[in-house]
Amino acid sequence: MASTKNQELDAAINQHRKQIKTTDIEIRRLDAVKSGIDPSLIYDEINSLKKKETIWKTKLPL
Repeated sequence: MASTKNQELDAAINQHRKQIKTTDIEIRRLDAVKSGIDPSLIYDEINSLKKKETIWKTKLPL
């Protein structure tokens, strides 16, 4: 029973993290538009960071 509860908590935490990341991306995009910066540059930066994060995670010893 505790395992199921932990899985539910993990799922809720992960969903919350996704929402935070989405909000952060949208805030960056809106700030860029307000500053006259092309918003696609923000997405390029975020995609670059995601690639680095993926590479970093794959190099971690299990």
